[in-house]
Amino acid sequence: MNEIAAMYAGAGLPPGFHEAAAEMFERAGGQARAGLNGRRPTQFNHVAVAAKDKRRSATFLKDLLGLPEPTSWGRFLSLTLDDGVRLDYAEPGTEFPGQHYALLVSDVVFDRALERLKTDRMPFSAGPGQPANEINHNHGGRGVYFDDPSGHQFELITQPYGVDL
Repeated sequence: MNEIAAMYAGAGLPPGFHEAAAEMFERAGGQARAGLNGRRPTQFNHVAVAAKDKRRSATFLKDLLGLPEPTSWGRFLSLTLDDGVRLDYAEPGTEFPGQHYALLVSDVVFDRALERLKTDRMPFSAGPGQPANEINHNHGGRGVYFDDPSGHQFELITQPYGVDL
C-alpha cells in the first residue's frame, strides 16, 4: 500500500476506497506536473462517489443536467462536469452514508433540472427540513435539494453561497 492508500485507509471510508484513491493517484503519474512558475494552480479535479448502481446514479445526474455520457475506466464510471471536474462513481459493495454535493449551475440548467424533477415526481425541497416542492432564493439566486438513486443529497444553486457578487 503506497502512502496515498495509507492516508485514505485511516479516513474511515468504505473498504476499497483507499485502493481506488491510490489507483487514481498512480493514474495521474504519482505527482502534480509543473505549471506556470513551477507550480500548477490548485483546482478540484475529481471525487470518488459511492453508488449502489454506478450506471444508474451517473445516468440520473447526466440526464438531469444535460451532461455528456459517462466514461468507464477500471472500477469507475466517470461523469465529467462542465468545468472538467469528474464524479467517479464506484460500487464499494458495502453500506455507505449519503453525502452532500452542491453544484453551481446556470439558470437554464436549473430550470431544466427543476422541470425534470417535477415531471418525474422526484421529491425536492428548498433545503434540509424545508417543505417539499419548494426552492430557495438564497444569496440572490435559486437552490433546490434532491436525492440521487444512491441516497446522496444533491443541491443545485445558481449563485455561490458565502460570496457577495
